[in-house]
Amino acid sequence: AQSKFMRGKARICVATVAFGMGVNKADVVGVVHMYLPSSPESYLQETGRAGRDGRPAKAIALILSDEVVVRHSLAHSDMLSTSQIRTLLEILRNQVLETLAIIAKDIGQDVDIVASCGISLHIALPTESTIMATDCKIETVETLLSLLEGADRENPFLKIQATMTNQATITMKRKSLEKLAKTEKLADCIMKCGTCLDSPEAVVQREDDDPHTREKQFLAYSFGSHSFSVTKCACLLGASAEPRHVFAALRRLQNSGDLELFLDGSPTGRALNLKVEPSGVEHLAGNVSSLDEMACELAGRFSTNVAASATKALDAHRILQRVASVDQSRSEGNTSKSPSLALFQDLVESYFGGDELKDNVSHAEDELPRIASKGIRNELRVDVSSLLRDMKGFPNFHKLIQSGGLDALDPKSRDYTALAMTKFMHSLDTPRSPYRAFSSHPLYGKWRDVEFSSLMREVERILNPSYHEIV
Repeated sequence: AQSKFMRGKARICVATVAFGMGVNKADVVGVVHMYLPSSPESYLQETGRAGRDGRPAKAIALILSDEVVVRHSLAHSDMLSTSQIRTLLEILRNQVLETLAIIAKDIGQDVDIVASCGISLHIALPTESTIMATDCKIETVETLLSLLEGADRENPFLKIQATMTNQATITMKRKSLEKLAKTEKLADCIMKCGTCLDSPEAVVQREDDDPHTREKQFLAYSFGSHSFSVTKCACLLGASAEPRHVFAALRRLQNSGDLELFLDGSPTGRALNLKVEPSGVEHLAGNVSSLDEMACELAGRFSTNVAASATKALDAHRILQRVASVDQSRSEGNTSKSPSLALFQDLVESYFGGDELKDNVSHAEDELPRIASKGIRNELRVDVSSLLRDMKGFPNFHKLIQSGGLDALDPKSRDYTALAMTKFMHSLDTPRSPYRAFSSHPLYGKWRDVEFSSLMREVERILNPSYHEIV
């Protein structure tokens, strides 16, 4: 269908927003929206696919009135709590401290002294475990890291390098790693930061592995097998060394027949390679209380961005609603513009003009359902109590409760609990509460018609005074 449309053999092409934005065809005569766009900016860009040859074109929006509730809800899918951001910062801190400990042990210095030396560190942020520990999608994690990257251009905190395979395993083919270390610095670094898989301790740790696979992969040669972190190895190689230098050395040794290299390309082996700059190393290795300040600041910026996205969805709804209410039969003068096009242009001009938008468009939020009556509040209180008990007692909720990071039943993470419950009741997909696993739950999406921020405030209020009694 796509090929036929681009070659002019088909008149209509049904496309997602992502695909539609990639269409560059001069003779498109119309764009039809079957769903409310996320913002006025998006609507203008998407309708801009039509009329590129200079001829008249049409933009038609077939929007249902209740779609604004769904679009406004979806705008909060990337919202984060302070506890989630704090958890990510703690993961970064642990990675930095582990790497500093290895370097300090190697040079015989204290960790605090090494941290204050103004060095940069390469660390690997494991994607799968970080996603589950923070209950954040990988795109949201990358956005958080980007905020840290651009926070201070004069004293950068960190730099995002690339996604890589951080966990490597080597099997020695000609000589042991100890003998190779006499001539290869890389081998010496692997000995300092790696684990020998042939040791009795390693066998116990890997007792769940398939014995035949283990024997085939690691015991085919008699000179030992070792597993190690590429980024930690790079830090031991030298101040200017990077993970790419480790990979280059490993490939050289593999080509020479000294070892066999195996990289864990599974989801658990993937990681984000981050270069933590000196100010970031000092900050993460320093006082723990500074992480709380940073988490609060980042949470505030995220909340501002989410609120802006939600408002844009309301503005798009309001603009299209106003345009749809125009009487097309009432045309002023001899203008070639239709009344709806003239109003649309006026509203868009007001939208991009700034302050005038408040008078013309942005009252749409008042139309969203809120929790007003005492009866509805009591019903919500019952649902919150029921959901908390389900979290504690049902196996399906074990990931939502605890996944190596945040615990939804921990009073210290109450802000995360309120946000997670609100997303659950709005049927917003998260790593810990995916749609496929929870769509059949009676409370999943039950309160989606209620404005998100209003619902979350009520959930926070319910959790605050009676949290321990409910749990």
